[in-house]
Amino acid sequence: IVSVGAARFEQSSAITVESVLDGLPQFVPAFSSTSNNPSNGGQGNLSLRGLPTTSTLVLLDGRRLMPANGTGVVDVNIIPPMLVESVEVITGGASAVYGSDALAGVVNFKLRRNFEGVEFDAMGGVTGQGDADEYSFGLAAGTDFADGRGSLMGFAGYTERDQVNYADRKFSR
Repeated sequence: IVSVGAARFEQSSAITVESVLDGLPQFVPAFSSTSNNPSNGGQGNLSLRGLPTTSTLVLLDGRRLMPANGTGVVDVNIIPPMLVESVEVITGGASAVYGSDALAGVVNFKLRRNFEGVEFDAMGGVTGQGDADEYSFGLAAGTDFADGRGSLMGFAGYTERDQVNYADRKFSR
């Protein structure tokens, strides 16, 4: 079991949770918005140990996330990095507990609890070639009610990424 804390997300300044996790040795970048063949419509998918994305079970606070398509693959772009408290990754023996959906393993995103106040987050960047601008803005707000027995949290965000084609790089022309 590997646990990735919120500090890793803050230090990386990554726009998506997928970008942070793909830097870990357990993950092999799947077809994604940053791959050279983004055939999945810009989804952020997770692939543990190089197995298909359908073999990785993705949970949010211990509950299954709704699949993004008919194959049962979860789009992790719906999880804002600024709200992630930690991520637990299990790569061995998970199918014995979770079933065949977890052949490659399980990724459990834990969101921040008891979020009170308003928080704004913005980040951006470019490639080393000075192109492919990307930026993201997010606003989270939360409050407790009923003497701390309940809480309400909301998030609104916008992300934009410019595309880079094969012909844009000399080595791939």
